[in-house]
Amino acid sequence: MRKTSISSQPQDGRFDIYSYLSCFLLELSVHWDTLLRVSNFFRALMTQIALQIYDPTKKWERYTIHGD
Repeated sequence: MRKTSISSQPQDGRFDIYSYLSCFLLELSVHWDTLLRVSNFFRALMTQIALQIYDPTKKWERYTIHGD
C-alpha cells in the first residue's frame, strides 16, 4: 500500500487536489479519533469524581460535620 503525502504531485507537475484532500481527511479522522478518546476519558473521570462526592446510597449524616 502506497502512502500518500500532501506534497505528492502527479508526473506532469499539476497540483493533485484528490491526493491533497485524501491526506487532509485522513489527518482529520486521526485528530477526531484522538479528540473522541480524550473526551471519553474526561467524561469517565468526571463521572467517577461525581460519584465519590455524591453517593445516593450513603446517609447524609456521614457528610455533616458535628460539633464537639
